Amino acid sequence: MVVEWQPRAIRDLKSIFDYRKEVAGVKNAREICEEIVRAGDSLGAFPEMAAAEPSLSGYPGLFRALVVTETYKVIYHVDKAKNRIAIVTIWDCRQSPFRLKKLIKDQ
Repeated sequence: MVVEWQPRAIRDLKSIFDYRKEVAGVKNAREICEEIVRAGDSLGAFPEMAAAEPSLSGYPGLFRALVVTETYKVIYHVDKAKNRIAIVTIWDCRQSPFRLKKLIKDQ
């Protein structure tokens, strides 16, 4: 399957890099972002490896959440008809799940 990083996910990745660069340095920021990208790209081979995201259970389609670090997870949707995986956002697990619902609803 083809993995497509949606604009929101790309912005999230940049924000994570900028934040981590300020608090932990460029090396740490680069390592975390590379880990997130590798995890997201691996979904092409194993699209259903992650569990369904429980906080998004009422939305059309099935959103899955791949936990990458204890802080971040990749939220994505599998579209089998189009043979693609859409990475919707990179979610900071320390935030309220209600905020994630609103973010997905507003897209």
